[in-house]
Amino acid sequence: MLITCSVIVTLAMFFGILIFEYGDKIDICFTFWVAGFFMVPIIPISMNFADELCFPTEATAVQGILYSFAQLAAFFIATFGTLAAAQKSVYCLALFGCCALIGVINSIFITEKLKKYEYGLNKHAVKRVTIEIKSADPTTL
Repeated sequence: MLITCSVIVTLAMFFGILIFEYGDKIDICFTFWVAGFFMVPIIPISMNFADELCFPTEATAVQGILYSFAQLAAFFIATFGTLAAAQKSVYCLALFGCCALIGVINSIFITEKLKKYEYGLNKHAVKRVTIEIKSADPTTL
């Protein structure tokens, strides 16, 4: 789901760059609406996924680090986007599209090892074994 949303956002951004040069305002609005519609689910999905991958670490610490890096990235994108938009507005859109493409490429290489889910399965298995041992009839042992 995360990769699918990221790919759709990236394609919509690059398609929006082409439409921005040669298309109507309705086309531009629709393209960026599609990008925004698929960009919104990326945030909670990636937060939950990061929490699963870094399980022994507290969820608040993981989310704090993610938000810190997101703020830093947003600062640099806004700064360089403003400088690029001063030249030509398409350059700002190209910068954002390239950042989205880098995110898609990086998300492909993430291995899905759900540590928190596996811990929950193992915890229930251990509890089930101890209950069975305690409930055994002592005369049959």
